[in-house]
Amino acid sequence: MTSSGHAVVIGTFQEKPDKDNILNFEMETDQSCFLSVIEDVDKLKKIYGGMQGIDR
Repeated sequence: MTSSGHAVVIGTFQEKPDKDNILNFEMETDQSCFLSVIEDVDKLKKIYGGMQGIDR
């Protein structure tokens, strides 16, 4: 938490540990955004997961 009461969300997504394809992210937000952050990370996983590129 920051001094202003915001949370710093830091994460890493790596679908396959034997591959170097890693997404690192960091953002500052307040607690009202936690659910949307989780949902958006899940969307990224669905789009870019599987090491197959972008699903269209």
